[in-house]
Amino acid sequence: MMKKTLFVLIAILAVGCIKSQKKSIPQTEKKDWWLWAANWHPNDDEIVVGGTQDTLRLFSTTESRLLKNYPVEGTITKVKWHPTENILAFSVQGGKSKTSILNIDTGKRIELDSINEFGVRAIGWNTNGEFLAVGDYDGIIGIYDKGGNFVKRIPTEQKAIIGLDWHPSQDLIVAVGEKITLYDLSSDSLRHIKHRKNDVLMLCVEWHPTGELFVTGDYGDFQYNYPPYLQFWSANGEKLKTVEKSKAEYRNLKWS
Repeated sequence: MMKKTLFVLIAILAVGCIKSQKKSIPQTEKKDWWLWAANWHPNDDEIVVGGTQDTLRLFSTTESRLLKNYPVEGTITKVKWHPTENILAFSVQGGKSKTSILNIDTGKRIELDSINEFGVRAIGWNTNGEFLAVGDYDGIIGIYDKGGNFVKRIPTEQKAIIGLDWHPSQDLIVAVGEKITLYDLSSDSLRHIKHRKNDVLMLCVEWHPTGELFVTGDYGDFQYNYPPYLQFWSANGEKLKTVEKSKAEYRNLKWS
């Protein structure tokens, strides 16, 4: 419980730790930057953070210190640990570096092929870590193995994939852009759900830990008086509930 409660606090403290360890900071780092992503290692002792500062950073939470810098040219949009191995996947946009899989033990980095040149904002491992899904700005979901080998390309007919999540016990992906896409890897089947009367970009999605439902959060459009929606869906795509009271977009979310 403490891990989840302190997640945001630790991400903020990481900024302070970074600035206090100037000797460890690459000389090419930007002066002004933002953190976009943070993720706990499954061992609960380390976190990785990334953003616009052209470096991926690994911290020890027990020792409160920076362990390693990994240079990355571009904005790191997501970071996801492999569920059982010391391997990290991270997505990148707007730079020379590509979305990659990084082996923390060896330092080997594998750049992923067949991805839109403008980058990626949606990645995720399936439950057993056999596959990594990558959703890019062409609306393509790419499936890779943990060694970075390309497995499958799924055109979703979306303009872009902004968020995705694997079902906690099945090889079922829910991905969001201007609509919801459900892709079943086992049957190679794809279907779409229109979440609103008007097209509004969704930024985040996540399955409930039981796998019985998932939730989506969108951007809204205040120019046209479209409030941001938080929407709850059954596993088969039936709408369960809509929350319309937010005054700002939903950019990320996590179940307890």
